[in-house]
Amino acid sequence: MYVFKPLFYLVLIGLLFTLSMTTKNNFLIKTENAPFGIISLELSPNTLHQKKILKEWDSVYRYQQVYSRDTVITGKLTGLDVAIKQTGADNSFILFYISFLSMLFFKYRYTFAAAQNLTTSKRWIELVLMVIVAGLLDLIENSNLLKVMNNYAAGNENIRGQLLWILVPASLKFALLLTALVYFLIRINILNQISLWLQKLSSLFIAFVIYGWRFRIILFGLSALFFLMVITNQGQDLLVTINTSDWGIFWFFSVTTILALLNWHLPKIYDNLDNPDLKKVTLTHLEFSKHKKEKLDFARFLGLLTFLIPAIGVLITMQSYHISYLAADVSPLVIFTVTCVLYFSALNYNWLDYIFKPKGVFSFKRYAIAMALIFMAIIYFGQSEQTRAPFYLAYLSLNFYLLSLAFTITVSYRTSMTAVSKIPITPFIISAGLVVSFLFIACNFESIIFFLTRYDRFYTLPIVIASLIAYTLLFSFLLILGNRMKIQFITLFLLFVIYKSFTGISDFHKVHLVPKPANQIPATDLRIYSLQWLESRKAEITAFNEKYNGKAYPVFFVNAYGGGIKAAAWTTMVISRLDQLLRKNTEKGSLYNDFQHYAFSYSGVSGGSIGLSLLCAARISNNENQLNDTLFYPENSLKIYKNDFLTANLVGLFGRDALMSLIGFSWYPDRARIQEKNWEYHTSKQGLNYAIMLGAGWHDPKKEVPLFFSNTYDINTGFKGLVAPVILNKKDFPGTILLQEMIDKNQDLRLSTAAFISARFPYISPTAKFNEQHHFTDGGTLEKSGAETSLQVLTVFKSVLDSLRSNDESFKNLNIKFNFLSLPNSIPVIDSLERVKNLYEPLAPAMGILNSTNGNTLKADSINRFLAQKNNWNYFSINPTIKKIKVANVWPVLPLGWQISDYALEQMALSVNDSKSLLYTILAEFPMYNSKKEKNITASR
Repeated sequence: MYVFKPLFYLVLIGLLFTLSMTTKNNFLIKTENAPFGIISLELSPNTLHQKKILKEWDSVYRYQQVYSRDTVITGKLTGLDVAIKQTGADNSFILFYISFLSMLFFKYRYTFAAAQNLTTSKRWIELVLMVIVAGLLDLIENSNLLKVMNNYAAGNENIRGQLLWILVPASLKFALLLTALVYFLIRINILNQISLWLQKLSSLFIAFVIYGWRFRIILFGLSALFFLMVITNQGQDLLVTINTSDWGIFWFFSVTTILALLNWHLPKIYDNLDNPDLKKVTLTHLEFSKHKKEKLDFARFLGLLTFLIPAIGVLITMQSYHISYLAADVSPLVIFTVTCVLYFSALNYNWLDYIFKPKGVFSFKRYAIAMALIFMAIIYFGQSEQTRAPFYLAYLSLNFYLLSLAFTITVSYRTSMTAVSKIPITPFIISAGLVVSFLFIACNFESIIFFLTRYDRFYTLPIVIASLIAYTLLFSFLLILGNRMKIQFITLFLLFVIYKSFTGISDFHKVHLVPKPANQIPATDLRIYSLQWLESRKAEITAFNEKYNGKAYPVFFVNAYGGGIKAAAWTTMVISRLDQLLRKNTEKGSLYNDFQHYAFSYSGVSGGSIGLSLLCAARISNNENQLNDTLFYPENSLKIYKNDFLTANLVGLFGRDALMSLIGFSWYPDRARIQEKNWEYHTSKQGLNYAIMLGAGWHDPKKEVPLFFSNTYDINTGFKGLVAPVILNKKDFPGTILLQEMIDKNQDLRLSTAAFISARFPYISPTAKFNEQHHFTDGGTLEKSGAETSLQVLTVFKSVLDSLRSNDESFKNLNIKFNFLSLPNSIPVIDSLERVKNLYEPLAPAMGILNSTNGNTLKADSINRFLAQKNNWNYFSINPTIKKIKVANVWPVLPLGWQISDYALEQMALSVNDSKSLLYTILAEFPMYNSKKEKNITASR
């Protein structure tokens, strides 16, 4: 019985892992004729029913896109594929359930039958034999199931003769297992056992509640870490980005280790709050007062959880981005749960003593060897350039697991090491925490955070964890001070926060308006601007029509989807690539050689707005010579997008903004304005004036800058909001909040501000406040394509053109063709709907609200496509594609946030070049484009 318990736990882990593998994608095989999935096929009564099930499974699918080191697997994953894979995994499950039940019955023999006769012992053997026979029948059934499914997948629907070898073994298997389990449960008096188990669970729950409340500050911090790493997409994006940098990994490990040490050590301080000489006790040696063993285990568990949460967050990130790894078929949350149970059991039952304390004497030699092996493994799995690739993210998770093991061993035997046990560690841990806290406070100053992130993108996660350390120390200080003074400072603080939230009115997040220069030309009306645009192009359009035998002059109305920095990058790359191709391959002496010259308007949402506004800024900044506008060529885009545009936002969220929101003042710019200044700073280094007044960039009589429309969403009214450099009429944009009406005639917006009113990611950016009646959030909340606004602008433009044709003879014969260009930024996927669970109904209202965004987006873009077909216009849409970075041998993923890796940028650059057929379809609208200069052109509409 010496090794029984560890062995039993290992078998239980194997059972849970293989069970998880046999239920992955289960929704694809739970169909009308197979409500119980694979079991329905096992117990199918006839061949006809089997065929119905197989036909259903073959027709139900989801889109599969899995990144691995050597390839990307794409295509349909059918229910039949899932059933075949589950059946293969079931062979391993059989081994573990045989071992698990046999060990369970073995324990029953010694625990419950010690005082009984030999007959009982024989019955134990009979139970084990029944389980083994059931397992063998299960293997026979699986072998024939695989034969049937593989034959059907190959097109052979003749499955006669196989029914006997599936139904009979399956029926006997279930009968044997059921008989063995029922007999076992009766013999152990299951009702009494359940009562005992519930009592133990209740005791554990009560202990957890007591300790949880006593150590609540630590638990709140761990909950925040779990939310960031496991729940939020933004946190998962950060894990992808940080893995690209060795220094990023170093700082990530460092601050996580400091947080883990605090989470382990601070509970001892909390437990000594009633000690009359706390200062003396904390500087020498801290011990728990009562129930020392339980509290020690709980504190150690809190510390190692600090490592386990990022470790499991990495695995969830890999699954979210379809990156393959060794245990990809096992649910990360199952791995997390099993690991937690395993660690807690190891602490509770002192399993580590078998290795490090044999015969009750601590072995420092064994400890030193273990630490050397662990850290050699950490260095080995983290030192090479190759491990920075996305498909090696699993090594980051593995290193966190190794750190958790090193941490657990060290804190468990710290007092057993004579030299170390005499060192007062409290000052070192608290000092390290204070240093990190001061660094976080320093990052709240603009100059410091801008300097820190001017070249690197790996500070975000370390700084966020630094904020958790700062708040942990702050609330710990308030707890200790409150205990000394017998005042509940934390409670008073929280009450004050609630009070200020309900009663305070602050202009802290008010949109930053600037005085309009006295010499700035007043904005014109959209209809007048359209008239001026047409008049400025009349001669060019006429010459175009004449030179190219009546060919229609193309006018483009561009809309760009939201999606954070990847949307901005993709938008600028596509448009600039079109510019680049036209400039390189246009006939000598042509009318013009630039795509943006033919774009009348840009309508963007969120990250798409940022991309379009950057194009406008580059256009304005190169007003004297548009051919110098090459910054956003795909090969040049790293100059802008390699910067860190996220960390300053998160510092504001957890630091400077939290302070101002608390006290209700506006002493400095909020994080939204800091974000604008961040972009203005980095773009200015590339010669762009992103801080230009919105009303100052569209007065060029040649009209070379496409009109910019920034779409946002008013949370007060539920209407779309719209910002533009021209005056808009409500009749042309019904049901829209026109932000121009809220701006004083002597004030204006910066271009950066206008763009970021559309890009207000909750909660990374705050809502944009104009007054108490209007607060604007991310434009993608309502509709994330900008297509509706594009259509509304086209409608106004067409109305002006029709009016000119009716009233001015010189415009009557102008031949103009309207073109929609839609720029989504995600790789297209096809997916099937999962079968709904019981939780679906209570969640349905919230899901409906959240999914309305996708519905509105699809509707707006579909309307444009339909109208283009109906009116003989053009509709173009270009998405990025999956591309391998050959130099680094990686398959990048496209993140949603304000950081993006060099790999992802290179993938999009390759995607633009790979989209030549689509780009050439657009360029076919320009007869002056000399396609002979490009090889292998496949321009098809």
